[in-house]
Amino acid sequence: MFHTCMKFIVSPLEDAGRNGIYLVSSDGGIRRCFPVLAMYIGDYPEQVLVTLVKTGECPVCPAPQEGIGSLDSIQELREIEPILEALEKSDEGAQEFVSACEDVGIKPVQMPFWTNLPFLNIYSSITPDILHQLYQGVVKHVLSWIQTACGTAEIDARCRRMPISHNVRLFMKGISHLSRVTGTEHDQICRIMLSLVSDIQLPSRFSNTRLIKAVCALLDFVYLAKYPIHTSETLENLDDALYLIELFGTTNNYNTEYTEHLHIDLAKNAYHATNFRDEVSQMTIWLDRKERMLQHEKHVRFLELKNTITPPSLASAVTPTTTNPLPHSLHPLPCLVYQRIPQLPKHPTILSVPIHEVCLKYGATFFETALSRFVTQYQNPDFT
Repeated sequence: MFHTCMKFIVSPLEDAGRNGIYLVSSDGGIRRCFPVLAMYIGDYPEQVLVTLVKTGECPVCPAPQEGIGSLDSIQELREIEPILEALEKSDEGAQEFVSACEDVGIKPVQMPFWTNLPFLNIYSSITPDILHQLYQGVVKHVLSWIQTACGTAEIDARCRRMPISHNVRLFMKGISHLSRVTGTEHDQICRIMLSLVSDIQLPSRFSNTRLIKAVCALLDFVYLAKYPIHTSETLENLDDALYLIELFGTTNNYNTEYTEHLHIDLAKNAYHATNFRDEVSQMTIWLDRKERMLQHEKHVRFLELKNTITPPSLASAVTPTTTNPLPHSLHPLPCLVYQRIPQLPKHPTILSVPIHEVCLKYGATFFETALSRFVTQYQNPDFT
């Protein structure tokens, strides 16, 4: 089902990638361009689904499953020609097709969406991901190692004692209780991670020198991988990621952190709109209706804008004072601007607080002046 849907989506690239299409560039010139599928951005389950490998195997190279994570298992990229030849045997019978796919190390899936796309090797198009590989992978394991070595109580206490600093989030309740940590939270933790272990005492009075060096090295790699611009020196420090950065550009071009919010708009909100039974069909209907509503809203706005455009013959007769604001400035898209409703408690937690305590304890420096002004204007509305 996945490959059938994806094949329908990317089918225009088959002809456009071979014969080209005419596009207008930023300088106004018309050029013949050849759009191709250069990279596929996704987390590990999505990479396994696209590349047809088995779960637990590397989606890029034919490294054995038991050797994943070992430097001795690093191999070259998978060759696409033997895999395409195995996929072509689907017409020779089920047994021959399954055997051919097993020989090249893929699952027997008929007609993957990328077989007819020009100039594409799907195994070289799989990109590294900052969110799932660095934050949810490396940084998550580093945090667990630090908490195991130093104790969660000590790490949480150091988080609470962290001084206020610009552009740094303070975890006043610690970090050990956090669950389902997002990429943004991991990024904020990385900013204080080194300071948490800089002078920490390890059990049995072991030296923390190696711990600090390891944390520094991992943080250096994380921040180098996030660079929007690279030099020859920074590329030399990244080593394994060098090939993909030279091929596709810096990692911010293929970071799933940018598209992760679509899980909320297209999956979580749709799921919450169902009755939690047979949710797939209900989510599909909900998304279809949402897209139709957005298209109808855009069409209505287009018609309103078209009616407000003044013909050239009447442009001189219209004065600036008679022009109306554009409709899109008055009617925001639905589901994009949420109504803000201030909420106040019905019963205050503290009663009869003196004015001088309001100014000193609660930081309302000009409360007395503002209150006097309000009472005066309320009693005498004509005063200015």
